[in-house]
Amino acid sequence: MSFIVSSLHIYPIKSCRGIDLEHSSIDSRGLKHDRSWLIIGNDGTAITQRDVPQLAMVKTRVVDEQTIALSFDGQQDLTLRRDKSGARTKANVWGDEIDAIDQGSDAAAWFSKITEIPSRLVIMADEFVRPVNQKKVEGDFRVGFADSHPLLIISKASLEELNTRLSSPVPMNRFRPNVVVAGCEAFAEDDWKQIRIGQILFDLTKPCARCVMVTIDQESAQGNVEPLKTLATYRSVGNKVMFGQNMVHHAEGRIAIGDKVEVISKA
Repeated sequence: MSFIVSSLHIYPIKSCRGIDLEHSSIDSRGLKHDRSWLIIGNDGTAITQRDVPQLAMVKTRVVDEQTIALSFDGQQDLTLRRDKSGARTKANVWGDEIDAIDQGSDAAAWFSKITEIPSRLVIMADEFVRPVNQKKVEGDFRVGFADSHPLLIISKASLEELNTRLSSPVPMNRFRPNVVVAGCEAFAEDDWKQIRIGQILFDLTKPCARCVMVTIDQESAQGNVEPLKTLATYRSVGNKVMFGQNMVHHAEGRIAIGDKVEVISKA
């Protein structure tokens, strides 16, 4: 049976709306531009949809290698160029303290209006290395501002199976994957240990524990109990609800929709 990449997604600003891609370069931190900007509070802690669901309504567009354009209903559009000379600060993502660079007062004011709390926009310092948790994976693997791993993979069939259990189907964007695979059975990815996409090897290291963010409609920012409530009835491990697999990559390169997904080994 042939498995292929059916869609690719990046989220340039962590917790803001994603972008669908036909192809993507992969650098040391994952898909190019993915979660390379972060909103933080005064104490440096990441601000996400868990705190501010309205961030789902912030649209991003990659203009070029260093520039993104932002839009949000009711506010003037904002274009930002990555500023590597800004003030140095610290950002915190799930306990990891990260060397970051503040992106200025215009970005801070723009996001503070949305979050309704003092907010700053930052990028990760180029020289800073945030390793993937060594308890989860062996090797020199790095990650940007994503929660724990540079990539998240889900099969199309897994979502289709979930939707058979829901009165109102949900789209894949609820789960914010980077790579979606078609052609396999539902939850086949649970058993994959290593895969190859194009010329790049990937290790699937741990299931992705889901939180309240999957209950937020990414088009309206409105919350509900689903699909988390239903997932909890059959995808619970201990006190966590699992959907999708976290993944690391062994090389930089390029992947695209239609690329063959080859399962090298299973857990």
